[in-house]
Amino acid sequence: MPVARLFVEGRSDVAAVVALARSQNVSLAAVEVVSLEGITNVRRELRAQHDGARTAVLCDAGETGFVTRALAADDLPRLPPVRVFVCDRDLEEELIRALGARRAAEVVRQVGIGDSFDRMSRQPQWRDEPVAAQLRRFAGAGAGRKELLAAAWATALPADAVPRPLADAVAWLRATP
Repeated sequence: MPVARLFVEGRSDVAAVVALARSQNVSLAAVEVVSLEGITNVRRELRAQHDGARTAVLCDAGETGFVTRALAADDLPRLPPVRVFVCDRDLEEELIRALGARRAAEVVRQVGIGDSFDRMSRQPQWRDEPVAAQLRRFAGAGAGRKELLAAAWATALPADAVPRPLADAVAWLRATP
């Protein structure tokens, strides 16, 4: 039974949180990082909790309303205070900004999908866009790619460049007994 449970929107968020926690030697033995498979499922997942685990949610700024409404629902079990960590746009954007577009693109090449990124970035609708926008689109455009890149970008982050919401979530996990 977990002592703490961190809910995140999707599998790529799980991949990023787990990769960063491991790179910082944070034990996940008593922790579950749970994909909601979409933020709209947050209420259902919170309602299903009955084990007293510490609880937190990592979400995007545009989706905090779902979390706020879920936490205010009358049908929730009695939960310890729930921490909420909020990314500006989304976790991938936070990671790309923290790494810088040039370094994020280098990571794309290191994981072996640089040629695909180059092809996409030359397409007429993308060639004049900033590299950061191209990277966000590229990450979400292929099956499994978002997970792969989220983990790789999180692992590539220097310790002093971890975006605040991700750093706070991992610190919260680290504080789990």
